[in-house]
Amino acid sequence: MMKDSELILRQKTAKLLRAGRKVRGINQSQMAEILGVTQSMISKLESATLGPDAGVWYHFCQELSIDPDLTFRSGYVFVKGKKISKKNLAFRFPRNYKANDLLVKEALPFISLIEELDLEQDFNGYCIGLKIDPDIFSVPNLAIPFSIFSKLMDYIKSNKILKQSLNAAINFESQDLKLTGSDDESKIEKVVSMIQQRQNILSISQKKSSIEIKIAPDFSFSEESEVYLDDYFSLKSKQIESILKEINPTKNVDIKVLSKHHLQVSFVA
Repeated sequence: MMKDSELILRQKTAKLLRAGRKVRGINQSQMAEILGVTQSMISKLESATLGPDAGVWYHFCQELSIDPDLTFRSGYVFVKGKKISKKNLAFRFPRNYKANDLLVKEALPFISLIEELDLEQDFNGYCIGLKIDPDIFSVPNLAIPFSIFSKLMDYIKSNKILKQSLNAAINFESQDLKLTGSDDESKIEKVVSMIQQRQNILSISQKKSSIEIKIAPDFSFSEESEVYLDDYFSLKSKQIESILKEINPTKNVDIKVLSKHHLQVSFVA
């Protein structure tokens, strides 16, 4: 049992070390020089053959401006500062995936579901087969192309167990919010602000005790990606419905279709 827990800890820190290095655009040789260790040691740390001691971990986080405690506690890389520079990222994905449409945070409920169902190794292999670095899902505040998210949805839809468990991922969104405020409208305002900050695909606005969702006017998409856009639009509307139910469990929630890709989610008497 001890060996299992030690291996899990090494695998967790290995992923954080890899993702932290890549988000700063640093290769293993450069990382070794920064930490004053051999490249062989970096390779062993990143492959979970070795686990870092506290000194190496804090040195790593200090040099790369990563929050050590939040990162280790959450299992995701949180860099210091408001924005992540995308100029020198060392994550690999197809070059035709260009736009930065949403934050990795949007994918985390689905990644958590994959991990809970012990499908992480299979999913990593799926990503590598598509030339997508799976470590990219370890940095919540990194903006990624919608195309990467669409491949994640493909994987989920191809797995019967994952597909049946989608409600767990949808309900995850409300757990991520501290729904504070004096009334329903102030809480809804916070929800709208949070969702807008995470993606550039949807335009989300508040109309008293309701939320309107539609495709952002400056978001362009191909016919090929429209099916994924439909899926994403459906997921977001269900997540918002779940959040409104969390805000006020005593009220019913109504979803009104105003037009294709234009919905209104609101409380009803």
